[in-house]
Amino acid sequence: MFRGEANESGRSLASCQETAGLLRWNKAFHIRELPGRVWGVIVTHLSRVRKAQIIVALVVLIGAVTVIWITESRRTPSLNGAFSNVAITAASGSGPIYPWKQIKVTADWKVPDRTAAGTAFSLGWPTSQLKGIGGTLVLKTTDNDTIENCSLGASSLDCVLTSYVTTHPYDIKGTVWFTLTQVNIPENSTVTIPFVSGNTTIAAAYSTTGSVATTFTGIGYYKDVWVHDGTVTWYVYLPGDKTGQAADYTGVVVAETLGGDQTYQQAFLPGTFSLEHATKLNTAGTWPVWETASTKLYTVTPTGSSSFTLTAPKLAAGGWWRLVYNVTVSPSAYKGTISDTAKASWDGQKTLSATYSEVYVDAGGTGSGQAR
Repeated sequence: MFRGEANESGRSLASCQETAGLLRWNKAFHIRELPGRVWGVIVTHLSRVRKAQIIVALVVLIGAVTVIWITESRRTPSLNGAFSNVAITAASGSGPIYPWKQIKVTADWKVPDRTAAGTAFSLGWPTSQLKGIGGTLVLKTTDNDTIENCSLGASSLDCVLTSYVTTHPYDIKGTVWFTLTQVNIPENSTVTIPFVSGNTTIAAAYSTTGSVATTFTGIGYYKDVWVHDGTVTWYVYLPGDKTGQAADYTGVVVAETLGGDQTYQQAFLPGTFSLEHATKLNTAGTWPVWETASTKLYTVTPTGSSSFTLTAPKLAAGGWWRLVYNVTVSPSAYKGTISDTAKASWDGQKTLSATYSEVYVDAGGTGSGQAR
């Protein structure tokens, strides 16, 4: 019952109780002594206004009860503990987990025999630690029949059984996997995520690595990407040793080409571009502290929606430089890997090229049931 429905039902019941009291009072005989007259009996009758009030109260009460019944009848049943064996790996499935990268969650699911079609069950997680980008999963059997439809949200994976389980009501089970973005997860730490399936909590632990093992030794020319909250942020780093670049970079030219094919496209968002500069390291001495540089230092020229060129007459020595910008990925339901290539030159030297690929969304699953 919704809170508004409960309040309306309460008011309707109170109104009917009041009206019933009035009926009892008005139908009673009231005897009183009139001066100079004999004892008499006066019978009072319901007025038309009171009759109308009673009818309205009954109509409201019947309507409230009807709404409550419809709401309860439409409520989808939900299962407890349908998910188990939750595990976390790097998005690629193996290798170190960096806290600014996505992670991959895998889990088993199983429901009791004869569970009805339309039954829902979910796997949730705290958004203070992990977030989903969004999307849908269609779980199919080996015969390509859809057994379950799932929706991936920011805080949960929500699944509903299809009519397949009506004809295959036994041993209904499967697996799921999907990628999530890490939120405020520290480097070089062990993290425990309390996943929730109905009223059951499933703890899944994993370890993160750091940007560097011990101390900062410098940055080479390379690319990186951060997929987070449905946004893709690309980075291009210009080289500098552990104390920064020793000399000015002059005549800097960086040409960016966003990856794409017949399955997906990326589009550059010019308003999100920034050039960042760092002149010091963080307190741990592991990574530069980046600050936005003046827009007067460079010019960005887009070429269509999937490429652009940055030119900068001079980027001063004594620190580290990087380019930062966001892109959109289409179609919105795309699952797979994205890539980007940056070609850069400065001081009249030969052009350097760097390409990077990263999982954008990886989500899927399997299912089965027996007819026996």
